[in-house]
Amino acid sequence: MNGEGRWVFGKQSTRRKINFEDVDTDILITDFDTLIAEAAQKGDYRLAIRYQYLNMLKKFNIAQVIVFDPEKTNLDYTYEITNDGLREQFQYTSYLYNYAWYGEFDINEAQYEKAQESFQVLLKNVAA
Repeated sequence: MNGEGRWVFGKQSTRRKINFEDVDTDILITDFDTLIAEAAQKGDYRLAIRYQYLNMLKKFNIAQVIVFDPEKTNLDYTYEITNDGLREQFQYTSYLYNYAWYGEFDINEAQYEKAQESFQVLLKNVAA
């Protein structure tokens, strides 16, 4: 089983560690601020952008702008956003996320800071 069956047969841990692969399904209970800070501090800016994006989806879900579903695409979410300004900002931050995460490009600190600013502006607008 190479350790893969440990979750069935092994002792349950009281301490829960969230892997970035599992974050999609635990989006509403995940502390993204901590994950973002940890990834940025380690210089893993691609992962920090991924967490920024998932945090954005969480906040949009809480604000009832979208209904989160891990099976949905960015285009699905775009159709759900009724506010034109938010939709445009969402499309831009989705582009940043897709470029960084799926494009597998190295992201330097300056590029990360620009992306982070875009996410922060969007989150301020959704909170308003």
